[in-house]
Amino acid sequence: MKRKIIVLGILSVAISAPSFAQKKSIIGTITSSENGNPVGGIIVMVKGTHQGLVTADDGYFDLIVSEGDTIELSPRYFVDREVIVGADFKYNINLDEKYGQKRTGYLFRQMDKKEENVFTQNTSSSINK
Repeated sequence: MKRKIIVLGILSVAISAPSFAQKKSIIGTITSSENGNPVGGIIVMVKGTHQGLVTADDGYFDLIVSEGDTIELSPRYFVDREVIVGADFKYNINLDEKYGQKRTGYLFRQMDKKEENVFTQNTSSSINK
């Protein structure tokens, strides 16, 4: 009787073990499909969790995920995208640009001869004297 219980216990653990999602580390780079350049400032989240990051200027990201998880990409000037994690550990993701949205960069200018630098990005501005 004890032997049957032990065998049943081992079998139940062996059968249920594959159903537990195993975590793995993935890496990747996000680039523009228009020119192939890396894209920084992209919010990369694991769907349904609070796990995520923002890519640096080189477009690089690394996450701990399970196979089958969905990665959500929320870029400002690109089309949102979702990628399902498969068996691969490296992901190179191309994003399509949103048309009709103008990208604004950094503007540095010198005002007259007062040597006042004006720095603006999008809607924020500051004047350094």
